[in-house]
Amino acid sequence: MTDFETHPVGTGERIKELEDRTMRDHSAWLQNMNENRWIMPSAPWWKRLPMIRHIRAVALKFKVERHYTVGMGIFGLRTGYDDWVLYGIWHGLERSECENV
Repeated sequence: MTDFETHPVGTGERIKELEDRTMRDHSAWLQNMNENRWIMPSAPWWKRLPMIRHIRAVALKFKVERHYTVGMGIFGLRTGYDDWVLYGIWHGLERSECENV
């Protein structure tokens, strides 16, 4: 069974709930950007295409996790920047090469 079939309220309410959660996540992403003065790395247009950016985000997530479990990251603390960038890559929020200021 899917989440839609098991949700007691129905599919319309479930979709609304998922949209609200996505908006909260995006709002938190923007808030982290402003509070920490983080800047998304730039990427060429083809790396921002939907399927490519999703594959990149998953592959980079594996690299980040390996860094923190086996690599030099084992000695440091996570700042949240890596996850922030991965969220931005997944949602296509990388800057274009023209936006480098």
